[in-house]
Amino acid sequence: MIKVGAIAKTLLLASLCAVNSPVAAQKKQMVVAILEPSGDVSRMNKSSVRGTLEQFVTKSKEYRVVDRARVDQVQGELDLQRGSMMDPETAKQYGKQLGADFVCASELIKEEGYTNINVSLINSETGVVSASGSRLVEGDSPKVIADATTEIASAMLRVKK
Repeated sequence: MIKVGAIAKTLLLASLCAVNSPVAAQKKQMVVAILEPSGDVSRMNKSSVRGTLEQFVTKSKEYRVVDRARVDQVQGELDLQRGSMMDPETAKQYGKQLGADFVCASELIKEEGYTNINVSLINSETGVVSASGSRLVEGDSPKVIADATTEIASAMLRVKK
């Protein structure tokens, strides 16, 4: 017959091993949906901004990124006209559809020889902007846009370049 004390010790030991295992020690990664940037700029600049944001979000190790094809599919289904930065209700709608904890929205505005790049990381449940960044750059060359986006993403996510 097994003693109750032996069973309790076994259960305690098993629970301690589970808590101290590498799997249990891992912090849950939040899921981020990175949307196609809005604005009247080239496809190359939009792709550069989105790719740079994906790179830094992934590099942060705190987040996982929703598959780009899935994000594009939902954007098409919702058929939202995004002439400007995303409002909190729309971010919540996207987050819910994509199963994302956060939505990363960006906007590029070209005017008088300058491009303004705005990026926001929006909590999908609350609609609150958790982090944001902006840069004004001269011109609209893909290199200048990519460099500015790198600065924004690095600062927003506290990840080294």
